[in-house]
Amino acid sequence: MNNSIFDFLDALYAPENGLWKFSSDCPPSLLATGHAVLALEHSNELRRLTSTQRSDICDAILSCQQDDGTFKEPLLEIETKLSHGLDYANEEVTTFCQQVLNAIGTEPPAPRRWSDDRHLPQRICDYLSSFTWDNPWRDSNFVMFLLSQLTHDLEAHGIKQYRESIFVAMDWLDQNQDPKNGMWASSKNSSLRNVMAAWFHFTFYYQHFGRELKFCDRIVDTCLSLQNPEGLFDFGTGAIGQNCLDYDAIDLLVLASRNRNYRSEDVTKCLENTVKALGALENPDGGWANSKWSRKPWFGGRIANRLPGWLRDATTKVVENKANYSVCASFMVAPSIESNPFCSWFRPLSINIAKLYLEGSADNCNFRSLPFLGYHKGLA
Repeated sequence: MNNSIFDFLDALYAPENGLWKFSSDCPPSLLATGHAVLALEHSNELRRLTSTQRSDICDAILSCQQDDGTFKEPLLEIETKLSHGLDYANEEVTTFCQQVLNAIGTEPPAPRRWSDDRHLPQRICDYLSSFTWDNPWRDSNFVMFLLSQLTHDLEAHGIKQYRESIFVAMDWLDQNQDPKNGMWASSKNSSLRNVMAAWFHFTFYYQHFGRELKFCDRIVDTCLSLQNPEGLFDFGTGAIGQNCLDYDAIDLLVLASRNRNYRSEDVTKCLENTVKALGALENPDGGWANSKWSRKPWFGGRIANRLPGWLRDATTKVVENKANYSVCASFMVAPSIESNPFCSWFRPLSINIAKLYLEGSADNCNFRSLPFLGYHKGLA
């Protein structure tokens, strides 16, 4: 599996830019590079990059760092189709660039100099409360980006006050965890999968700083309830499987089940089905797809919409997924059934996390040393 991932990603590397493409039809970008490098790190294939490639990648990323320590994706200057807005994209790019440079092993980039006071212990809760939280899945990413950047500068540059900021933030998060389902306590009638994805984005920091994760049994209940008949976790959108949601649920389920006997038979059965379903998403080119199939009602749309949910689900047929898969911007889009760097990171990552629970070990892979998306020692 690892060798084939390297070959797939190597075909998308643009040596003239020192960056990766999301697909052969997309331009090289910092975000696609983030996905590719972290995929190579997880699969223990970063070692196959030459010293020239490592230098070129680092130079390309550092050339995009601004005076305040943030990173700017040049393609965003002309982008008009940002699904979550420019502020979101800029925070995401900065976070990924810090993580990639850490993975490659170069000197850490200069710390961020904040233009506001969201990073201060006495103001961080004001920042977290400033979001509407009408879409917890989206808003939780802002929290993940902030905590990732604070942890990076705490550990890379020794800015000790950031540790207090992080712990104050986690106190605030504890107050907003729903004891009924173990997830984000949304008051906006968000779907269960939406609040699941939100709570997952915080758990890296609980692991990294030795913080107790509460309501683990309820987390297990929720994750198990979200699994669809095919073994994946994207319920209700039509597509069978979704790159982010599948990983979110698997990582969270394994973390909450660690060293516990609660519903262990159900967890085992769930993860066995998941590994089988995920394995079918590997492509002959060595990369991995987002979703290859979707559900389509046998009846016309109007009739199907009048049916109760259980009957509507029972009266669908499985067809090839002909939709595109896009990651926030038009410069990262590909057919859902085709391979891309993001899925080639998350799909094997999800399989290894599930295998860690099922078998006590995973395929040859590396841990992410900083708390962020990835494979963490806290799951071992």
